Amino acid sequence: MSCKKPTVCRLFDNDGKIYGEFKYNREDFRRFGFHSHPTFSLSAIEEGAIEVRFHDEAPRILRPGAVALYPPDRVHRTALPSSRPLGYYNLHLDPAYCLQRWREQKPDTKDFNMFWQMPVLENRGFFEHFLLLCRLILEEEPPKRIETLLKGLLYDLFDQIHFIRQDTDSIDPLTDSVARFLHERLDDPPGLDEISRHFGYHPDALNRRFKRRFGLSLRAYLIDRRLHRAKALLLEGEHSVAQIAAETGFYDQSHFVKAFKKAYSLPPKEYR
Repeated sequence: MSCKKPTVCRLFDNDGKIYGEFKYNREDFRRFGFHSHPTFSLSAIEEGAIEVRFHDEAPRILRPGAVALYPPDRVHRTALPSSRPLGYYNLHLDPAYCLQRWREQKPDTKDFNMFWQMPVLENRGFFEHFLLLCRLILEEEPPKRIETLLKGLLYDLFDQIHFIRQDTDSIDPLTDSVARFLHERLDDPPGLDEISRHFGYHPDALNRRFKRRFGLSLRAYLIDRRLHRAKALLLEGEHSVAQIAAETGFYDQSHFVKAFKKAYSLPPKEYR
């Protein structure tokens, strides 16, 4: 486990591979616009309230005693409904790691795809279990004990939430093809006109259709996915910030740093 101030801790398995990232803020909560994470994420607060909303669902209020659940790549945002929350915990887990835990607990069932019907799990016992894990991470307990508690937390979660298949009515071959095209061009991001010409659609119509499917405009989706890639490169530690900015298609280092701070509330060098 490796921690920094403000508190950002990375969790390592026995082979030294990162399987998770933990964040804690006592007082500094910032409102975020619609965005996503490539991880399976959980969050909770000690006091106050936070509004949690997926782009295609009604908002829910997160209060002490409940845990918010964010599937990988689900676009969402958080906001302040009233008073500023205190004690904000976030845990981001590698989806492959979660899938391994699922197979351990339920070897006779089909793989789950991390879609579910409840963005906020209101269960006091699970909330206390999650906070205990978070506090032990803050106290820098041995990695083996941390992982044992985390496995127990995930097993508990798998028994409580109802995983569902993604609604086939929401699948759109056109916008899925556009998303794949954008992923192939992260280092050389195309403009809206180029994307529209490539797929033979009017720019405004394609942008509206894409946003309805993914919750982000084409431009915002590109930035979101480029920042995902930038975070992975930062963790590798083999590239400078300037090199990562270039490899992820940002105009220059300053542009990249500004976008990174806006998305994650800290500069790339501190995240590394």
